[in-house]
Amino acid sequence: MTFGFSTYKFEKIASKGDVLQSISVSKGTKSHVNLVFENDSGAIISKKNNSHNITHEIKINENISAPVKQNDVLGTINYYLDNELICSTNLVAEKDISKMNFINMFSHISETFVNLLR
Repeated sequence: MTFGFSTYKFEKIASKGDVLQSISVSKGTKSHVNLVFENDSGAIISKKNNSHNITHEIKINENISAPVKQNDVLGTINYYLDNELICSTNLVAEKDISKMNFINMFSHISETFVNLLR
């Protein structure tokens, strides 16, 4: 056990609920939704390896349109250390985005018009 603790460390990469980025949503009451990490991300790596060698690859679903429910999987992120996959996590929607309908559209246009007059 002493060898393991002296040779390896846990490298935390991201925490559950951290916002990665905002993506566009078509036909929704909101035009964007935040992508958040579904779970904590991390890996056990050698202490000899520098955490700066960790790279990532983001894959986001194409053509995301409303309705979007909170925690819907909209993509994945893969982490690599020296081109070897060490961790993978789903990227999920932070909030619900409902589909635009006539009532929502009228409210949105009215709100935009009032904001322009301010």
